[in-house]
Amino acid sequence: MGNACIGLLNHKFFILYLFYIIYFCAQVAGPFVKLMVLGSGNPDGEPLTMLLLLARNPNEFIAYALSCALILGVGFMFIYQIVILVMNKTTMEVSIDPRHSPFRHDSIGKNIMMVFGERKCFWLSPFHDPFPHMKLVSFTPSQR
Repeated sequence: MGNACIGLLNHKFFILYLFYIIYFCAQVAGPFVKLMVLGSGNPDGEPLTMLLLLARNPNEFIAYALSCALILGVGFMFIYQIVILVMNKTTMEVSIDPRHSPFRHDSIGKNIMMVFGERKCFWLSPFHDPFPHMKLVSFTPSQR
């Protein structure tokens, strides 16, 4: 995965990919946090500690630890992508020239709408094309 060069056509999908990773890892880690805070994991009612979780259920502890590690690791990349989304840059523009932005708009809302599309109901959908009117031009080898 890494921090590869993400262009404008797949910037929405990469941000959604990172968001869905964080969201599903939070769904895995969430019940464990609830058990540790509320204390419903033990018969005597005291909170479930990490060592007690490791001793009683090692597989669940591994799932909790991996989901927390993924939330932390992917979370920083997600925050970075959101920052460059607000500046209306892609990873490609940041890696080529971090000071120059070819797509600068005057508001953050227009920057976000340029990447995710104008209809807000489709922003979290990976099946919707953010650029419906953009035509991709392909060249044959003889035209190059």
